[in-house]
Amino acid sequence: MIILFDIDGVLVNNLAYRAGIQQTQQYFAERLRVAAKPPTQDEIDVFEAESITIEWDSCAIIASALLLERLRAAPTSASQRAWLASAPGDLWQMLETLPKLAKVSAVIDYVGLARRVGAAARATGLLPARAALGIFLEDLAQQERVPLAVAEPLLRQVLGQIYVIEESPAMQVFQNAVLGDARYADYYELAPRVTGAGLLEELDEPLMNRGITDRVLKARAAGGMFPGIYTARPSLAPLDAVDARRGYTPEAEIACQMVGLESLPVMGFGKLRWMAERMGRSGSQLVKPSPVHAMAAMAAARSGLEIE
Repeated sequence: MIILFDIDGVLVNNLAYRAGIQQTQQYFAERLRVAAKPPTQDEIDVFEAESITIEWDSCAIIASALLLERLRAAPTSASQRAWLASAPGDLWQMLETLPKLAKVSAVIDYVGLARRVGAAARATGLLPARAALGIFLEDLAQQERVPLAVAEPLLRQVLGQIYVIEESPAMQVFQNAVLGDARYADYYELAPRVTGAGLLEELDEPLMNRGITDRVLKARAAGGMFPGIYTARPSLAPLDAVDARRGYTPEAEIACQMVGLESLPVMGFGKLRWMAERMGRSGSQLVKPSPVHAMAAMAAARSGLEIE
């Protein structure tokens, strides 16, 4: 008998990722000098209901909304108009120019934003962040307050390559927050944007008790059960891919260790991404609901082999 365990909502109560969205919002709100509340749990629920389920998408969309609030406020004073006229086209450089500007207050309609982006993504077939980019650029083209030439390169930086850590500001901050500064620097070989311990280990809570864990492991040892982990969480590369480390983060493995199932085969996003790169595809094409993910998880649970 093959049994596959999902992680979030099954092995652990995944509180860290939602807190990571809120921390990422707070980071960009502070750096952009925009006084705006982070999304509530109910508002994050709406993002997920609109199929914006990957935090790298939702964080990039939220960061872009904050960026636009900053840019829209610029024409209200002579100093801010001067800043807007010379604002760099790189987000990180632009953030360095902001400390002397006054804070602006904003109320972000997260529910409306999520629903609008979700509808656009369904209509176009685009990933949510790409759909959001189209919406924001269309909005900017219909107004004169913020020059499109100023806003467009910044929006493209935030929303363009949200799954590439070197290019995605939101992914950098979110991954830094959930992994902690030490793991972030270790697995990505990048300087941390924030310091502190990782939210995954601080906030996630085990849902599977040790009694069930022991039963699963005993049944596996007796040969009557072949359990495995089936998750879209980022993970390490396949165990037998000894050359792969950078960018493969042990988020699935952290959860497995939390409930004592670290010895089980893990078919997470990192494994699929590793294989996809060798097939000329992207990891998002192989991860669930793709049947490739389910078949790979079953085969790894039965055989203990991951690349095969």
